[in-house]
Amino acid sequence: MKITWVNHASFILEKDDIRIISDPWIEGKVFDNGWSLLAKSKFTYEDYKDITHIWFSHEHPDHFFPPNIKNIPEEYRKNITILFQNTRDRKVVDFCSKMGFKEIIELNNYQEFRVGNDLTITISQFGHDSWICYKSSDTTILNINDCEFSTKEQVREVAKAVGKVDVLLTQFSFAGYPGNEESAKIKRERLKMQAEVTKPRFLIPFASFVWFCHEENYHMNKAVNKIGDMYTYIKEETAAEPIIMYPGDEWKLFEEHDSFSAIQRYNEDYKKVEENPELVRTEPVDVNVIRETFHKFTKGVKEKNNLLLVKALLVKEPTTVHVTDHQKAYKIDVLKDIFEEVNTDYDHCDVALSSEALNFCFKFSWGWDTLNINGRFQSTKYGDVNKFRSIGGNQLRNSHGEYITIPYLLEKAKARAWRKVKGLN
Repeated sequence: MKITWVNHASFILEKDDIRIISDPWIEGKVFDNGWSLLAKSKFTYEDYKDITHIWFSHEHPDHFFPPNIKNIPEEYRKNITILFQNTRDRKVVDFCSKMGFKEIIELNNYQEFRVGNDLTITISQFGHDSWICYKSSDTTILNINDCEFSTKEQVREVAKAVGKVDVLLTQFSFAGYPGNEESAKIKRERLKMQAEVTKPRFLIPFASFVWFCHEENYHMNKAVNKIGDMYTYIKEETAAEPIIMYPGDEWKLFEEHDSFSAIQRYNEDYKKVEENPELVRTEPVDVNVIRETFHKFTKGVKEKNNLLLVKALLVKEPTTVHVTDHQKAYKIDVLKDIFEEVNTDYDHCDVALSSEALNFCFKFSWGWDTLNINGRFQSTKYGDVNKFRSIGGNQLRNSHGEYITIPYLLEKAKARAWRKVKGLN
């Protein structure tokens, strides 16, 4: 087997005549102009001519980015099979169908699927994310990517399913709010825990080769785990051999690899971010535009959810926000369709953010999830950030076709009961 590095969370796994690319984000800014790639991709759209399969782990744009997918030449799409988790909303599947790919295969949890004579894959969902295991007769590669495993029990469930792991790929730095030293520490500790459970021979830290490129979140770059430090951390804190790869690098599994060359090149990229960043600037949005967007948003919430259940289980309302570029505070109550200016000082608002970021929250079904990841908001001295974020919890479910109704809750209860019976909780 051979791995060719693409960028961030994307690489090509080559085995015989199979070339699977994972999560190809190769250019452009994502998460409402909040993230940019740390290094420039060497892989181009023309290189898709040799790709046989694309696997998308989940819908986040640093893994599934429609503007990039649309740029794959049509003649190459016709020869590429899409691999994806079986989802309720089918948005990724429907999009890929319209793009004219050769075939789209939806995989169930722990379903083994043969992609070549000596290569199978197994995936499973974790939240709205998913992991994948590549297995040949003599090699097992486990790609955890962004799965937020926080306990050893969660990782043991995966390890039990895939067996001995030769190569582990996992995220090495934080991916959103609050984006501070504690966030970085938690990510390091989780990487260590995953290595302790899966016991890989090699560990490839990835899915964190980005920088926060907006004037509203640039400060988060100060606390990120840098790849050189993570190389040392993995060496000292785990039994695995770290493999660091830069866009365009190749590694034939189990052979020696020059990680230091990749680290040096990444260090130059970090230096550019620190010394000469090209930041995205805020574009103010009129409050009347926000109000109109808000009313459309609340209409959708009311039409598709049981509001009593939403209020009881999820949304801690109302919330008060300070809009930084307007220097005004607004009370937001989705369940009562209230968006009004109030006389609340900055420190007593729940959060502070720009009019552009707030409008994005209401405009798109993934708005709050994006804001939580790009970190374009601040907590205040006396506010309750969870009041604000609770609206996003309901919105995220809705964006995946999960609406808070009695049948939905019964379905979730049955699923939890089944997992408990199987000893998976």
